[in-house]
This record gives sequence, structure tokens and C-alpha cells, in this order.
Amino acid sequence: MFLKMKIFAKYRCFLFVFFLIPGISFSQSDKAKALTSYIDKFASYTTWPNEDQIDSFRIVVITDNKDVVKEFHDFFKKQKIKKKPVSLLTQPSYVVRPSYVIRRNPQIIFLTAGKSGFIPNVYNEIEGLPVLLVSENYDEKRNIMINLYKTSQGNVLFEVNKANILNQNLAIDPEMLLGGGTEVDVANLYRKSQLSLRNMQKEMNKMTDSFNMLEKNIEISINQIKTKQKEISAQKELLASTLDKLDEDKKRIATHDIILKAQKDSILIKNNILHNQLNEIKKQWEDIENQENVL
Repeated sequence: MFLKMKIFAKYRCFLFVFFLIPGISFSQSDKAKALTSYIDKFASYTTWPNEDQIDSFRIVVITDNKDVVKEFHDFFKKQKIKKKPVSLLTQPSYVVRPSYVIRRNPQIIFLTAGKSGFIPNVYNEIEGLPVLLVSENYDEKRNIMINLYKTSQGNVLFEVNKANILNQNLAIDPEMLLGGGTEVDVANLYRKSQLSLRNMQKEMNKMTDSFNMLEKNIEISINQIKTKQKEISAQKELLASTLDKLDEDKKRIATHDIILKAQKDSILIKNNILHNQLNEIKKQWEDIENQENVL
């Protein structure tokens, strides 16, 4: 009983921060204070490698919320983490550059709600480094370390992915979960990932089958096009041959026309000669008749 009372006394402030009363609307300022307390408590229950060599705890807060920025600055001007000063960098989301954030060698990076789009890039930059990533209302459990979320009853709780934290060479005190936290079921995430991979494999197999079918159809179409091209080439050759023959026929007809014209001219000349001869004969015949009449 005494041990339970001692644990409750140790966490009563922590519990007060993490559980909001359902049905009560909290101001932005109250929310900012709560978020600041979360980060402070998370830091106190996390152990970094070579912690005694850390001169100050560097915290990067990525947010567009001015109340959060103000509260973090006000809080950590007075508050230390593990008896060491806090160096704070608050960065608006529109200037986030993950590589720049990492160069600050932070111990904690916190992204407020709505900034989840930056988490994959930030997570890739800090993977394997002793950096604690805290997110708010982020649904992708595989990429979280500590994630704050609000329940349908209005309580603010948090979930912890220990596997990701261990991958960063960090350690957390198991008692931290007593302050309203739950551990992410990594095995279930793995099963879901495997199921997702199988579904993706099925889709890829379908896409492969479709691709193979498409490839076959394209090959058939190409062969058909080649056949048509051969037919067209043959028709072009036949047409060219026909045109050549027509040209020869035209030349032959033209030659015949020239010959016929020459023959026609020759016939006209002969007709003229015969006509003249007939006229001459007719004249001679008239002369004979006249002589006969005279006789």
C-alpha cells in the first residue's frame, strides 16, 4: 500500500497534465502549457547515451502555433532538464529543412499536430541517432517514437513505440507509461505490414499479369503493323509498276498519234494530187469532146 501511494505521489502532477476533463473546452494557451509539460516529462524519463557529456539539452519544436512557441520559450527559460540548461529552436513548418535541423544536434524534436507531413523526412534523417521524436496526432504507428493523441472522451494520452526508441540508442523508464501511456503493439504492426506486403504482392502480380498481357497485345499489334506495312509496300510496288506501264502506254500512244498525223498529212497530199489529176483528166476529156464536136 505504501509503495502504491509513493508511486501515485510521484505521478500525480504527471497524471493531471495528461488527462483532460471530458466535455471541457481548453484554450490554446492551456494546450500549449500541456504540450510543454509533456516534453519536459518525456525528457525526464528518457536516457541518452553519454548523458553526462551533454552540456545542454537541445529541443527543436516544429510548429506554426504562436502560443506553443511562446510557452516553450517561457517554460524553458526557467526549467532545466536533468539539471542542465535547455537550448530551444522553434521553427515554423514553412522553413523546415531536415538536414538543417539535424545539424543542430538536438536531443528532442517535437512536431505539433498538422505537421505530420514532415515526419517521414525527419525520421529518415535521424534514424539511428540519439534523438527522441515526439509527434502529435500522427496515425502512422510505424514511424512514431512517442505520439500524443486525444481520445473521443477528451483525454489526452500518448503511445510509445519502444522498438523505434531502442533503435535510436535511447532508453525510457517503464514507469513513464503510468502517466497515461500505452505501448504500441509492434508485433501487430508487423503482422499488418506483412499483410500489407502480401496485398501489395498480389496487386503487383495482377499488374505483372496485366503488363504481360499488354506486352503480348503490343507484340501482336506490332506484327499486324509489320504485315500491313509489307502489304502496303507490295501495293506501292504494284502501283509504281502500273504507273510505269501507263507512262509507256502514253509514250506509245503519243508515237502512234505522230505516225497517224503524218499518215493523215500524206493522205491529204495524195488526195490533192489525185484531185489535180482528176481536174486535168476532166479538162483533157472536155478538150477531146470539143474536138470531136468540131470534127
